[in-house]
Amino acid sequence: MISLDLSQREVSGPRGKVVLSRQQCALLDRLIRAKGRYVSFDELMDALWPDADQMPDTWLRVIRVQIFHLRLKLREIQGPAIFNRFALGYMIEAA
Repeated sequence: MISLDLSQREVSGPRGKVVLSRQQCALLDRLIRAKGRYVSFDELMDALWPDADQMPDTWLRVIRVQIFHLRLKLREIQGPAIFNRFALGYMIEAA
């Protein structure tokens, strides 16, 4: 079980808490709100860049790298795993 503090950009788990980047916090929030369903790259893109004009050309790589770092941070606090499926997106393990 984890707890996400959006204002402090911290996630707490059984082994403590870690600070998240703005992008990691937005991605984790979107995954948690999906409640056990896969979240598409388009949905994750909207979570990070609501204004399409702000989106970098490397948006897909940015999402993958941020998910990689988010997985490491969740592992550090013994949080849930993040799964991915080709053509479906990402999903966080149910608590």
